[in-house]
Amino acid sequence: MTMSEKESSNTPGTQPECMQPTNVGRNLRIGILANYPDSEETRILLTPEACGMIVSSGHHVAIEAGLGIDINFTDEDYSQYGVEVVSREAALAMPLVFSFRPLTAADIRKMQPGAALICMLDNTLFDRKVIEALLERRVTLGCLNNMVSHNEEPVFADVIDEIDGRAAIMYAEDHLSFLGGGKGVLIAGVAGINPCEILLIGTGTKINYAAISALAVGASVTIMDNDVSALQLARQFCGQSVTTCSIHPKVLLNRVKTADVIIMDHCTRDFEMPRNLLGAMKPNVYL
Repeated sequence: MTMSEKESSNTPGTQPECMQPTNVGRNLRIGILANYPDSEETRILLTPEACGMIVSSGHHVAIEAGLGIDINFTDEDYSQYGVEVVSREAALAMPLVFSFRPLTAADIRKMQPGAALICMLDNTLFDRKVIEALLERRVTLGCLNNMVSHNEEPVFADVIDEIDGRAAIMYAEDHLSFLGGGKGVLIAGVAGINPCEILLIGTGTKINYAAISALAVGASVTIMDNDVSALQLARQFCGQSVTTCSIHPKVLLNRVKTADVIIMDHCTRDFEMPRNLLGAMKPNVYL
């Protein structure tokens, strides 16, 4: 051994940790968690059919009891595809854990050392206690929002945003109807009656798909943002039927006064709706 090799071998510092071989590429044991009872979240990552496809590939899937109750999937629906229904603690003990929302520090500490957690990126992941729990259990964290396809597109994030955008119009339509406590306003116009005016503030996938859904049912749609180039992209995506406007105080005031539905998302540059405009809105506006 040379002198330099001896010096490097005795030099203190961070040393690589020896990790045990993982089960990647072999039969996986997957635990899927239900949403927290006190959460308003109702979405889940895998349907019974999707779980069945994983099971048919030779992997083991265990779900927490009551996983799909919010969207009318029973435990029996999963069981018929070979999925095991277990307690939350048993699902957390699997080497690979799926959860739509991030877990609390207490739940992370119930996971196996060296396990993997797949969930959506959320601000709660930056909580000090959560980070300490992840490091303590040596949990590998994968956020679906940051996963990209072969062409570098954030497929999961785009799909979730598309669902949110389309669902926003569906909820607005329900709110304006008699069943939702509204005045029975139709989003689509009929002969002699103006169509519903929908104001979308912001740009991005959510806003674009909300605009497409609203245009498809015959609404009058306006997109406002504080960046002209972003509005150009929105028009290219949504078509010439959508109206685009830069955010100027007077223009914004006029649009807010007549809008039946106002949906906001992130603008290109930081923007906060002025509070004085709240009084200018229609009484039954869906915000």
